[in-house]
Amino acid sequence: MIRVAIVDDEILARVGIQSLLESCEDIQVAGSFGVAEEAFKFLRTNLVDIVITDIEMPNMNGLELIRRIREQKLAAGVIILSCYEKFEYAKEAISLGVDGYILKQDINQEAIEKVVYDVAARIRGKERPVKSESIEQMMDSSEGVKTVAVMKIGQEEGEAGEQGLNREKMMLHLLEELVAHYHMGNVLSSYKRNPFIIFRFEGEGTARDRHGMLEEYIDIIEKNFFQYTNRQILFGISGEFMDTREILPRYEEAEEALQQRFYHEQRQVFFSGEISWQERTPPLMFSEDIFLNEFKAEILERELSEFLRSCREQQVRVKSVREGMNQSVSILMFNILKKTLHRDGEIGAWMNRYPVSGTISDAACAGDMKRDVLALLMDFHRDLEAHLREDSFGEVFRYIDRKIQTRLSLEELAALSNMSVSAFSKRFKERTSMPPIQYINLKKIEKVKEYLKRPEYTLGEIADLTGFSNENYMVRVFKKITGSTITDYRKQINMARM
Repeated sequence: MIRVAIVDDEILARVGIQSLLESCEDIQVAGSFGVAEEAFKFLRTNLVDIVITDIEMPNMNGLELIRRIREQKLAAGVIILSCYEKFEYAKEAISLGVDGYILKQDINQEAIEKVVYDVAARIRGKERPVKSESIEQMMDSSEGVKTVAVMKIGQEEGEAGEQGLNREKMMLHLLEELVAHYHMGNVLSSYKRNPFIIFRFEGEGTARDRHGMLEEYIDIIEKNFFQYTNRQILFGISGEFMDTREILPRYEEAEEALQQRFYHEQRQVFFSGEISWQERTPPLMFSEDIFLNEFKAEILERELSEFLRSCREQQVRVKSVREGMNQSVSILMFNILKKTLHRDGEIGAWMNRYPVSGTISDAACAGDMKRDVLALLMDFHRDLEAHLREDSFGEVFRYIDRKIQTRLSLEELAALSNMSVSAFSKRFKERTSMPPIQYINLKKIEKVKEYLKRPEYTLGEIADLTGFSNENYMVRVFKKITGSTITDYRKQINMARM
């Protein structure tokens, strides 16, 4: 059963989505809320798999709710609701690591079911529940210096279900026998995601002596384990401690050490003392030109490689790497779609077709991430190119984008499509839900906004650069399309920079 919570201050949208989901036997609407604060309180005490939330809401908005959900791990999946024109909100939501995206005007039974099932499939099985076995069973080992070694056992493809569980139990029994036979310490197999060993070192040896003994223990485990199971085993090693009350924080420390595997695929043992994680990622700015003009996979691969190399050198925390990659790739795709697609509802469908978040979170190491992201972007480019070739208006839209700074006429656009002006205008409105002149002005205003961020340009210069006949006409069109004056818009820009 997939448990879903819905958050939207528009009652009709909220009730409509709930009605659609409640018709699915394996989806349960755990709660429906018009206020984000109420949803947040509910999530803190109730089990929910997926949250579907609007972005624009009073008081706590959807972005803040998503941020709190991620920080406190209140739900594994998040799907955002948005409107086509609310691109800036959607872009910020993408940076928070949402799992799905759907436009409000695109919602129907098939669309909402698909995005919920797709997100559920990606998040299912990624988290194993914490079992109730007590750490107190380790308390009889309070003597001597200790260290925690968290282990990750390699898996084989297709190993799932009851057979996979039986295989896992067998390997854990083997591990327990090895540790007991060589008097290494204790194995705890049911805390959080990975089993771990509490290695014990009795006597008065030095830290160097203990390190040598630890290496011998690990060598024994690796050789025996591989001999009987043909599996590799990875170790994350904590610092030393004596008080058993430190077991749990040391477990977290060892888990952190194991994260180094992301950067070092050939190693099996990782020590916590080797790392000093940084949170900030280096910049990753993909060139949109390689999508909009001549596609070059080698440039994409070089940009991905440089980003991951910089992250490794700076010891950027793996979680931050995934978030940075997810944000950059998602925004790249969103920008490309926004410039090439011209029908409401298409962008959300295309974004959901390419699971950026799932692809990145599933990558076990940096090499896998680069390969999988590159493959996803190449598939995205191939499919988009094919779609645009089949679109009879594709050349018209691309022509408008290229010539937006000129004074375009309906005659030249109609000629591109081999139509009369009246036939072209009718077909254009059917395709975009707006007359050609309105569409062209909308594109021109997007360019105006870009130039307004640069104070060195006067309004007259901006009008010339964006193809408006004069400054006054540009000002009137800006107010009509945005609902704001140019003066107010520039004030907002200046306040955002402060």
